[in-house]
Amino acid sequence: MTREEIFKEIGVRETPELRKIVDEIVKSENLIDVLDLLYEELAKEKYKQMMNKLDSRRRGRFDIMAKINDSYDKGYEQGVKQGILKRKREIARNLIKFGESIEMISKITGLTEAEILELSQDSQ
Repeated sequence: MTREEIFKEIGVRETPELRKIVDEIVKSENLIDVLDLLYEELAKEKYKQMMNKLDSRRRGRFDIMAKINDSYDKGYEQGVKQGILKRKREIARNLIKFGESIEMISKITGLTEAEILELSQDSQ
């Protein structure tokens, strides 16, 4: 049996370590010792493959969690900004009711004069 046939038969990818052991199997008379070495190397290779799969799953889960956290942060920031804007508009409406000038309301709230005019028209 050739090296290529052996790798095809056992269904693992060829690595330098495994190639060396398989070459020993092909030429060796002490087959038991060589097969033990092959088994150890195959176990190591399978372990590496399993760990790589596990690592990629972990990375995938980490990416999902990062996206969730990012979405939460963006949503939180957007909510805070909306809350601040809502409060500024409430203050502006109250100041309009008390007859404060548009210029002064703009300085107090940071709203533009156009926004304040719109609020004053909505209040009427």
